[in-house]
Amino acid sequence: MKQVTRKRLMTALALMAAGAGGFMLWTPWQPQSRPPDVADALVVLGGTSSDRSTLAAKLYRENHAKRIIVTGDRSELMLALIESGIPEAALVHEPSATNTVENALLVQPLLDKLGARRVILVTSWYHAGRALRIFRRLMPDREFSTAYIPENESADPNGKSMLRREKFAILYTTLIRGVPCLW
Repeated sequence: MKQVTRKRLMTALALMAAGAGGFMLWTPWQPQSRPPDVADALVVLGGTSSDRSTLAAKLYRENHAKRIIVTGDRSELMLALIESGIPEAALVHEPSATNTVENALLVQPLLDKLGARRVILVTSWYHAGRALRIFRRLMPDREFSTAYIPENESADPNGKSMLRREKFAILYTTLIRGVPCLW
């Protein structure tokens, strides 16, 4: 009896190791960075990349949206947008979010107040897939798309290591936070 239990345990451990190895080789799905012609708002997700404020300012100037919501305690993003010529009246700051799920939950009332139905999420290339899935799951009545600077054009020196971190964040968000974002 003990041999059978040990064999099952070893088989289970081998399967878990193979699954973990496969997970590390897997590359998370990344949506195309094709914002709609016009959206009601841009939502700039807080993060360490200056790419986000640069891209948000560009999309605003190209009239993709008339309002920009910056979420997360990244006052540098707000400052960068103001310094790039974005009028303060076009900006809304949500300073409390500390992760992507909180970004979505805390931005939702702001989008309601603006009457925003079509939203462009501005984030980093490695974060776009998970962010898009989270926002769509938590606000299915809205239309979301993503905009990001592609990996080969990004000024973010930490992109590759952040992609590895993103894999664990997908698992954490799905298993611990209860917001499925694997698909």
